[in-house]
Amino acid sequence: MTDTHRPVNTPGLSARLLHQGGLITTSHVESALWAEKYGLLPVLRIEARSRGELDLLLSRDGIPLGLQVTDLVSGATGNPRLLSNRFALAYDLGAALHHCCNLAKTYATIVTQYLQIRSIPGLVESESDIAYFGYQTEPYYELDALLSASRRAYDKIGQCVWQAFERSGEMPGNVSSMLRRLSMCPAPLVERLQRSWLTFGIKLKDYRDCTQHFASIDLGMGNVAMKRLEGGLWIAWARIPDNPKANSKRKFTYAAGHDALTYGWEIVNEVAALATEVVAVALNSASKEPTVEAEKREEK
Repeated sequence: MTDTHRPVNTPGLSARLLHQGGLITTSHVESALWAEKYGLLPVLRIEARSRGELDLLLSRDGIPLGLQVTDLVSGATGNPRLLSNRFALAYDLGAALHHCCNLAKTYATIVTQYLQIRSIPGLVESESDIAYFGYQTEPYYELDALLSASRRAYDKIGQCVWQAFERSGEMPGNVSSMLRRLSMCPAPLVERLQRSWLTFGIKLKDYRDCTQHFASIDLGMGNVAMKRLEGGLWIAWARIPDNPKANSKRKFTYAAGHDALTYGWEIVNEVAALATEVVAVALNSASKEPTVEAEKREEK
């Protein structure tokens, strides 16, 4: 097994793949091995370009998530307010992806720094497969920003839905209120929105509200757990609480083993998928509506 941060120069892959846990490789074979053996999927593809590096945050299927941001603002619509809503949604989704990229990079940096410390001559190494690396607050800074942007994106998704299908009455202030008031939205889309909010949105709201109003969700003062895997690989594990609604560091529990990068990546995957689906349905609906010019011709 190669050193996790000295990638193998494998022909055919000019990019580095950053996996969950902070592992980096340029080898397709090694990347596939980590995914199969440890369940650590590639999160970020870092490509070397003539003017610097290009970061491509990946979906769970390996597709660059940034493409979905582009999809949100492509395609014309006769409803200028819907266009404005789409741009606002693209901004918040783009922010969430940006912070997820940075979050993944902090993991890689932590692993590199930890391995450097372990390589100091004369340092007595623990034989434990778990160690704690203190004062590593950067992952939590990025997760905090990711949570906020993702939560805003949910509300912007709700605004797109309202503008596309309801229009009348005052627009609800948040997505949970919007879901209770939908009457004209297609049933399959309502079901998709409700499922996403129940499965992902409510817990996201709890984390975001906790970090915004009550307590940071790091363990101690940025204590990141380092886990040794089979073969001597070390990964970072920035733990987050099971019960963010407790709103207190004293009351947080960590029994479920939630990880900041894994959770943040799951959230941006869901929000990106939901945003793309909503905008596609909204644009399809808008394309079937008569334009202002067509209505005037009919009146004549």
